[in-house]
Amino acid sequence: MRCVALNLMSGFALFGLMGLAGARVNTTASFPVGLYWQLNRPAGKGDLVWFCPPAEAVFTTALTRGYLSPGFCQSGSSPLLKRVVAAGGDHVVITPTGTTVNGVPFSNSRQRAADPAGGPLPEYRAAGAHPALRA
Repeated sequence: MRCVALNLMSGFALFGLMGLAGARVNTTASFPVGLYWQLNRPAGKGDLVWFCPPAEAVFTTALTRGYLSPGFCQSGSSPLLKRVVAAGGDHVVITPTGTTVNGVPFSNSRQRAADPAGGPLPEYRAAGAHPALRA
């Protein structure tokens, strides 16, 4: 029994050290479930970024409806993993028909009116112009 307890403690310690070293476990459907490493550098186009959605009504609704998994972010959800498609100086336009980056349409970006269950989807709109976000 002592050996089992020691092995469990070692496993938890290793998992904690890996987290401190930048290991992140993705459990979302956005990218394959697995282990990802956080790098200590600015994000650029094509990079994956790990972030917590803001604690705003649209994300609370998404969490309540089950679009997001519960977690320890301020919004109550788990962190999200997304690919960077625009950077400083890029021109991003978001409309109901889709998103463009520097005039180039971004595939599969048309806004949906309803979720798979037929429920209306909230529309997220930040105020003002939208320069590319910085990570």
